[in-house]
Amino acid sequence: MKKIISLFAILLSSLIILSGCNDNDTANSNIMISVYLEGTDDNKSIEIYNNSLEEIKLNNYSIGIFKIGNKETPNINIKLSGILEAKKCYVISNDKANSGILAKTNLKTADLSFGGIEGVALMYKDTVLDVIGSIGLRNQNANMTLVRKVDCTTPSTTFDQYNYLRYGLDNANYLGEFKNSVTPEELLQGPKFDKSYLDLPFYTTIPGLLGTGGALEVELFQNVDGDTAYFVFPESVNIGSLVAKNNTITKNGVVAAKVRYQDIDTPESYSGNIQEFGLVAKKYTSDLQTNADKIYVQTIKNDGLLCTYGRLMGYVFVEKDNDTTLVNFEIIKHGYSTIGFQYNEDMLYKDLPYYSYFLNAQLYAQKNKLGLYGEKDPNWDYKNNKSLYD
Repeated sequence: MKKIISLFAILLSSLIILSGCNDNDTANSNIMISVYLEGTDDNKSIEIYNNSLEEIKLNNYSIGIFKIGNKETPNINIKLSGILEAKKCYVISNDKANSGILAKTNLKTADLSFGGIEGVALMYKDTVLDVIGSIGLRNQNANMTLVRKVDCTTPSTTFDQYNYLRYGLDNANYLGEFKNSVTPEELLQGPKFDKSYLDLPFYTTIPGLLGTGGALEVELFQNVDGDTAYFVFPESVNIGSLVAKNNTITKNGVVAAKVRYQDIDTPESYSGNIQEFGLVAKKYTSDLQTNADKIYVQTIKNDGLLCTYGRLMGYVFVEKDNDTTLVNFEIIKHGYSTIGFQYNEDMLYKDLPYYSYFLNAQLYAQKNKLGLYGEKDPNWDYKNNKSLYD
């Protein structure tokens, strides 16, 4: 009887050992790419995150880099090793990256080399688990730091930019720890107005006529459309002398200057050229500004003070009941405009560029089929494809 029990114990022990050898034969569904850093020169990093409650053996995992036209086998395959603990990050960086990046790096290798056009994948053996970009296609992910949102923790073989926040170039603040600088709620509220902007100069003339990120409290004179309005500025800055003469209105000795809202381009809404959602956007902007307790115009740091037509370029904040709202952002979030103009990394709120809030808002509008992306304009004759007011 003892021999039978002993033999059973040996067999059971063998099964346990074999089971232990096979505990990494399937990919963990909670491991993902959490940071993609494609920066200047050799500043390249990929961070992976273990969102499970168990440690993960990395011996069968790798980072695959796929060049254009190659969808089968990665051109560069960086094998990983060691243990990734639960709720922890593992950072792979180019070994010539800057010291700030390398200080947060677990694996330093010359093989981690990409330029933003390649597809970058987290792989288990030969299987792709999670990607940045599209494998085999030309991507546009150069000069950016993408950090996964803390509430978007499902890996996918199809890249969705909405799952990531776009931080500034070479931003290594989020390597080594799974975090964002804004909460999901703050992200959908957009940048808030900081009264310290009022202490900055409104513009500079050196090396040219540029914005500084400074702001002024203004008075609404006249709404024009969803992305343009006339405001009265403090006399001390003499804005009327800076903008083109055809972009000012003088009434009873008061001079108002036209402001073009940065990063948005709403449909037209003037007589003879009313476009779908033009009047909706105009009404939305008008309501925000007419009902505001205060209005602020902020210039764009290190960018032109005026547009090509001589209008002042700026961000317009409204304040109501001690809370502020960025009109430019809300217009995009409601689907009344796509993002226009160029990416600017110098305008930041909580370490995140304004442009990144706008990009997230545009993707939010698209996903929720808001405004231009799926709603109906009550001022539009869809049968005849024209404005009801033409």
